[in-house]
Amino acid sequence: MKFVIAVAAFAALVYARPDADPMPEIMSAPVVVGNTPVAHGVMMAVTSDNMPVFGVPRAVRVTVPSESALPDGLLATIYDAVEPPAFDALLAMPDPDCPVTLVGEALPLALVEVSLDAPCLPATRLVVRHGPLEFAVRTTATGTVDFTVPALAREASFTVLRDNIELARTAVFVPDIARFDRVALNWRGPEVLNLHALGKAAEIGEEGHIWRAAPGSLGDVATGRAGYLFEFRDREADMPVHAEVFTFPAGQGVLDGKITMRVSTLLHPRNCGRAVDFRAIKAVDGHGPHVTSLSVRMPGCGQLGHDVMLDKDLTTLIAEAG
Repeated sequence: MKFVIAVAAFAALVYARPDADPMPEIMSAPVVVGNTPVAHGVMMAVTSDNMPVFGVPRAVRVTVPSESALPDGLLATIYDAVEPPAFDALLAMPDPDCPVTLVGEALPLALVEVSLDAPCLPATRLVVRHGPLEFAVRTTATGTVDFTVPALAREASFTVLRDNIELARTAVFVPDIARFDRVALNWRGPEVLNLHALGKAAEIGEEGHIWRAAPGSLGDVATGRAGYLFEFRDREADMPVHAEVFTFPAGQGVLDGKITMRVSTLLHPRNCGRAVDFRAIKAVDGHGPHVTSLSVRMPGCGQLGHDVMLDKDLTTLIAEAG
């Protein structure tokens, strides 16, 4: 798709050109409306058909002499070029040749069943974001995929992206969120992290130790006896995104000592003796989600190929991170 640069003013985003810094050669001449130079032009990308890109409404493509000439209410914010706004996913205009449908349904145990239908995207890796949690899914040969996610908030929103471009979103009301607690690990890259929950004074490998090799039972969650691990692994990307989410009946002492949360990692030549970055996400007693970014140095390279348990439990790591 060919793009051209147009000058526009719009309510959501405006860039101001600093007077002290020269603009690149392509913008060396001031934009002119009649005979009036534009003091602060606004740039946006449009297609060769003069259509705005990334969902910018067509109505905002207007050229004005300066911000002082804008009608009241049209200009929301001017961002200086040295302090631009943070960007997240790009919002793409809907493609009529590639419709994507995303729906969610609240289930018992504060779970959400999400269904995606995209016939034009068969066998395609997509990234799902639920609040701060992100993980990858892959569509079937017919472009569909269904997955179940422990909700992290009463108003649970889900967004599906491909190559960081948003394709669809949906939101689900989860009425029983306060009855269940969630603790998650989320990370990008080749690291193999595992979240462990040790309850009832259980030791590694004993009954009461829940992790990916023994994820527990949703029946135990329903009866209030124990928790369950949801695992979202990504094996098909240069920079994969992974998540593990524990769901527990509320009141079992998640992160207050009654249940011990530990993190282990597979030690290999690329991470031994180095720092590994990940995020801990918790939603407890109906509050949250709260995110803590963690960086932990791995043990030395003397135990390559072994799953090594970090010295400190997750509660301690979160507390030390502030």
